[in-house]
Amino acid sequence: ISIEQAEFDETLIEQYILLKPGQPFDSNELVKQQQILNASGYFESVRVIADHERVDAENRVPVEIKLQEIKQRVYRFGVGASTDTGPRLSFGYENRRLNRRGHQFSIDGLMSPVHQEVTLDYGIPRGKAGAEHLDFQAGYLFEDVDTVEQESLKLAVLNTNTYDSGWVRTDFVEYPNEDFVVAK
Repeated sequence: ISIEQAEFDETLIEQYILLKPGQPFDSNELVKQQQILNASGYFESVRVIADHERVDAENRVPVEIKLQEIKQRVYRFGVGASTDTGPRLSFGYENRRLNRRGHQFSIDGLMSPVHQEVTLDYGIPRGKAGAEHLDFQAGYLFEDVDTVEQESLKLAVLNTNTYDSGWVRTDFVEYPNEDFVVAK
């Protein structure tokens, strides 16, 4: 099994590789391997290729995994209006690979005359790749509408685990700090 990629530590990529040298050849396992790498969110294209023309004397089939990394940075900007908030601007920035260990960072915001909100997220893959993730989040919200004025700050740490059964479990600790004025 050979892996062609340039951006990540080998230890991170190895967490996503379920094919093992010497295991019996099964084309369904190649498809499953490709799906796991596609679902990681790190790659623009994933090719898992069995080279049946280079089978060796021991009947081993070479497998090549070619990974093309997804665009590192994404920027989003929006302009809109609604009857509830009036004119509004939205923005977002995402760095899909802050470092070779696969850490990610994002910031999202929404600004209008009555509603301002910003959220930050720092994500760290850990353990079983694609199945375990640790996130640190912070958010701020200010809203001033006819009947309510609200200001809130939130800090959170989330630990997410995806099980083989498909179930997802997220344990978290959250510190919310809210201040309200109702019917002002």
